[in-house]
Amino acid sequence: MDCLQINQEEMIERYLLGQLQESEQEALERHYFECPHCLKELETRRALREELARREVEIRAEATRAPGVRKWLWVPALAGATAAIALAVWLWPRPTSTVPTSPIAQTPATVPDNSPLVRLAHVEPPAYTPLTLRGSTNAANRRFHEAMAHYKEGDYAAVIPGLRQALRLDPTLPEANFYMGACYLLTSNEEEAIKSLNKTVSLGETPYLEDARFYLAKAYLRSHDIAAAQRELEKVVGLEGDRESEARQLLQQLATLSKTSP
Repeated sequence: MDCLQINQEEMIERYLLGQLQESEQEALERHYFECPHCLKELETRRALREELARREVEIRAEATRAPGVRKWLWVPALAGATAAIALAVWLWPRPTSTVPTSPIAQTPATVPDNSPLVRLAHVEPPAYTPLTLRGSTNAANRRFHEAMAHYKEGDYAAVIPGLRQALRLDPTLPEANFYMGACYLLTSNEEEAIKSLNKTVSLGETPYLEDARFYLAKAYLRSHDIAAAQRELEKVVGLEGDRESEARQLLQQLATLSKTSP
């Protein structure tokens, strides 16, 4: 797979929409892991999609808060935002058969936002302390620690292919499932984040259970599923761990937000 094929077949867009077959997805991830241009385009498109989602939340909120403004007025505004973002993607410089080799910063783009729900859904990367590997460590654990070298650098998109390989070797590895969910969340792929974090929760009493439920609540907030987020936060409170106080505060803020929303 090369840059020209990726461009001609719109593979990055299909990747973000979850429309690639598993073999195509793996091939694309192997390519953008080594290609600065395609990785940059992937992160730019992901950021544009996040911006569109943010604008939709803002426009809907303004339309419902403003007195005398009908709710249907957000439609042309949202259409304008969508058109602008589509134009930005269309104007993005396309690769030729020559692959650029200059290094670029590979950190996920963040978009500032002042709306209450988006502020509550903000996430910080969960802490990670690498362990010293012993001779008895299995292949899945070794692949996990290799992948997490990118996590320490803040390159969350580059972590995902390695974690996927670790999970092929051991689908029940809790740390790989948890950080996979965290990395998807940090790169604005809420749907996949929810799947990975739910998988972590399904593994039962592991050191990652409380954090998995907490970040799962954040993923639901980003997906605008407030009821599901509240359920997860209540379960975090019930665990009576390190996240209890933070979960209680979020529940109170969500309750206040629901009272003030029309």
